Amino acid sequence: MELFELIRQEYEFGAGTIKGVAEKLGVHRRAVRQALYGADPPDRKRPVRVRAILGPAVEFIDRILEDDRRAPRKQRHTAKRIWVRILEELPDCRPAASTVREYIRDRKREFAQSRRDVTIPQAYAPGEVAGARESSPGRGATGSPVSPSHPRSTRCICSVLATQSK
Repeated sequence: MELFELIRQEYEFGAGTIKGVAEKLGVHRRAVRQALYGADPPDRKRPVRVRAILGPAVEFIDRILEDDRRAPRKQRHTAKRIWVRILEELPDCRPAASTVREYIRDRKREFAQSRRDVTIPQAYAPGEVAGARESSPGRGATGSPVSPSHPRSTRCICSVLATQSK
């Protein structure tokens, strides 16, 4: 940001040309043009990368992960087991184990985010469902004798049945 401001000031009050500002400040002429066009630098363009090695196996992995979502927890595939199955069942595809692990980790995060958006509204007003009962000194909640040094030897014992969560 400060560089763009400096470039604009140098262009207006100093060198006066794009080439002169670029040479004086040691930046590319494209950066000078961007600074003159707007106060903020443009967002970087992230290239869309093609999964050259893993591409043929993506559909296979997604199908396994989808089936695993319905399977019991102990019967789900590990990333290593999926990698071994790829090597066995797709002979033309030879991805590295780390590539498969990374893809599986990202897909599981996407699955987890889609499940986290669910909320269940409370069916009662906050503080509506709570209870307390009183006991006499030296007696517990059941009426049995309690020593004075016991942590439950207080005058009132409260039991909260439900609380409000935020």
